[in-house]
Amino acid sequence: MIEANAPLERWLNKLIENGSLPESSIPKSAITGVNNLIDLEYIQKRPVKNGIKFVLIDEDSLVNWMARIIKNVDSNQTHNRAYAASKFRTAKKSTKTYPKVEIRFLKNNTNIPSEFKEIQNRIGSMNYYLTKEESWLTGKLVLIENIESFLISDDSFPNCDIAVYYSGNISDSLINHLNDSECTIVFFPDYDPVGMNNYCKIKDKLGDKVELFVPQNICELFESSSYRIIEKTKNREILANLNRRTLPDEVIPIIQLIQKHHGGAEQELVEKLE
Repeated sequence: MIEANAPLERWLNKLIENGSLPESSIPKSAITGVNNLIDLEYIQKRPVKNGIKFVLIDEDSLVNWMARIIKNVDSNQTHNRAYAASKFRTAKKSTKTYPKVEIRFLKNNTNIPSEFKEIQNRIGSMNYYLTKEESWLTGKLVLIENIESFLISDDSFPNCDIAVYYSGNISDSLINHLNDSECTIVFFPDYDPVGMNNYCKIKDKLGDKVELFVPQNICELFESSSYRIIEKTKNREILANLNRRTLPDEVIPIIQLIQKHHGGAEQELVEKLE
């Protein structure tokens, strides 16, 4: 449990305002709290030429934490930016979020007018911010981790209606949005600890509604990859956590390949080898 105090709150407000702060700016009484927030991946410690700086990497989660812990606000209650500006003297303490969804309507989707697809083909993709609770997504959807794979998803997934792009750790808001939809979902990640952790996270929530895309040449992908992610501490920690939990059957062979090759396979290799 992080112990909230006034010096920590003041320092975090400055971090939110500036985006990054030098290590020397942290009050002694706030050091433990800052280290715990690093573990939560709300902020990050980065070396720079003249020392160390702390960088804000998940503002929404940090602000939500501050509202719950420091201000003792009910975690189930959300406040928009206007309320936060009035109540907390800064709109950045709003706990209201609007999930951003990057989307492509694929060429075999018969529910979208051809004129719309022509515009999409010119600009690549589009995004929207979800302002209502219910999801309007329908059909078969492929969830893709990397941008190039996302942009060529028409050819890669001809049987899908919609492609949705995500990057890094998949957000809870996107998972909830998909859970509220009428879609069946194909999950196409990088084949590494982060990718498998993301799949387990969404599988836990959506169950049989989601399936993992595993190319037939998955073993060849690992043989061809020079992606040595096990050298990174964070990946080793994620892999250890995965090995401690009950895994979906389809994930077990991927974990075994990761351990055998001490690395992962990036999804872009699928297009190259198939």
